[in-house]
Amino acid sequence: MPTPNLPADAWVEITPTVTSLSSNRSPDLYTQVCKQFDVGHSPRYQRNVKGFTMCNIFLWDVTVAMHCEIPHWVDPTTGSKTLQGKGAELSANGVCDWLATHASKFGWALCNEARAMDRATQGFPTCVVWKNPGGIGHVAVVLPGTDYCHIAQAGGTNFFDQPLVKGFGGIPNLLFYTHD
Repeated sequence: MPTPNLPADAWVEITPTVTSLSSNRSPDLYTQVCKQFDVGHSPRYQRNVKGFTMCNIFLWDVTVAMHCEIPHWVDPTTGSKTLQGKGAELSANGVCDWLATHASKFGWALCNEARAMDRATQGFPTCVVWKNPGGIGHVAVVLPGTDYCHIAQAGGTNFFDQPLVKGFGGIPNLLFYTHD
């Protein structure tokens, strides 16, 4: 069931219809949580008029629904969530920095691709990130699947359940994070 009336304004926090608590993780529920946002079609995740993509917003929405938020606005010192406009706004590169600095404090753990696939297939929130020091980075949600690394993303192209390579090409040194 899609979350009704997703705000098109990316900075507005959503209230998802389908959620998952750490006490209630399963691959089917994780998939439902991710599908409700209709990332391939929702205006919320479309490239904006300035050309900015919304990969960080899709990851934010999914992690809000999974009760393990990777926030959009943070206190730059503590990494804690702030109100809209009251802290630093995280781009994809900002999400990478936030995870590198604050992941463990907020229950996220760095892992390799094989572990990420295993965790997502068990229903645990998992993401893949790439910091681009020379430009715009990229983040995506790792989905359940055992034959290859499945992802959902907003970005240059928006899609649900495609191979990792479709979203990241041959970029080396991707980082994967997972949460209970």
